[in-house]
Amino acid sequence: MYEIFCSEAEFIYCFRALNYTRLFKPQSAGIEGAENNVFMLIFNTTYLVPDKVYGKWIKWIREENIPYMLQSGYFEKPQIAKVYSNEEQEGESFSVQFHVAGLDELEQWHLKYATEFQTNFKAKFAEEVMFFATILEIMDL
Repeated sequence: MYEIFCSEAEFIYCFRALNYTRLFKPQSAGIEGAENNVFMLIFNTTYLVPDKVYGKWIKWIREENIPYMLQSGYFEKPQIAKVYSNEEQEGESFSVQFHVAGLDELEQWHLKYATEFQTNFKAKFAEEVMFFATILEIMDL
């Protein structure tokens, strides 16, 4: 799992300082026959949503965020999951996931859309909703 940390509702990626495609090698690299497989990642964003803004947030996710991400052409198969935790927190945590073909595609999305996403998110939620993103590699069983 590769992690991208965001501080309080800012969409700050390691892509700015580092080239992910040079830093990380997929686990399937070097495995015989792996070159014929489609390298797929899951772009996961985990949100901490206070109860008082849940309605606004879930509406935004369903009606704005998911369509926005899909229309970019880089993502597919969106899903939302509630995250259960033993830790006390104000609000609930949710994971929003999209499949993406690879690190190159994720970097291209970042270069084209991340600034717009960050601006829109901050305008909608300021610092009420916090999030962090992780990149998951889909492995063969």
